[in-house]
Amino acid sequence: MNDPNAAAARLRRDGQPIGDVYLGRAEIASRVAELGSEIAAEYDGRLPLLVAPLKSSAVFLADLSRALAIDHELDVIELAPYGSGRTGGGVRLLKDLDRPIDGRDVLLVEDVV
Repeated sequence: MNDPNAAAARLRRDGQPIGDVYLGRAEIASRVAELGSEIAAEYDGRLPLLVAPLKSSAVFLADLSRALAIDHELDVIELAPYGSGRTGGGVRLLKDLDRPIDGRDVLLVEDVV
């Protein structure tokens, strides 16, 4: 099996390793495939809408979409924090959904939770 930390050692930023790799490529791909199977079983016969925040989850959304063996739709939102220096503030909606979600099965797709 590939050593994920060996892969991390090859990745450099300013001559220094980026950091430890906790999950290798194969482990992530396996889990995404499992999630795709679970979602397909749960939503078979329906048309779920997968929604992800730009830009952080775009790659994960694409991988999960490819792992789904059922028809589904994709959409994204884009959020930004209010001005710097504010704590506990909210977020600004920079890009809203392109389609209505009333009565839809909506799955929020986030890459890091």
